[in-house]
Amino acid sequence: MSYEVKEQQLMDYFKEQNFEPVRARLLYDNEGNSKGTGFVELSNPDAAESACKKLNESFWQGRKLSVNFANNK
Repeated sequence: MSYEVKEQQLMDYFKEQNFEPVRARLLYDNEGNSKGTGFVELSNPDAAESACKKLNESFWQGRKLSVNFANNK
């Protein structure tokens, strides 16, 4: 996603797409710069699966999104 996106914007985007985000978290490097990646926790597993199907490889703010389940690393 765009490096300028803030957590609230990511939450708002998922709300606009008719999902119920619980929280969003972006990742930053050691200097505090966005890595252009993050996590969105949704209200239930079915919503997460629907979000993956609907939003994966879609474009938002000029960047292609990769939306999938987080692994357990």
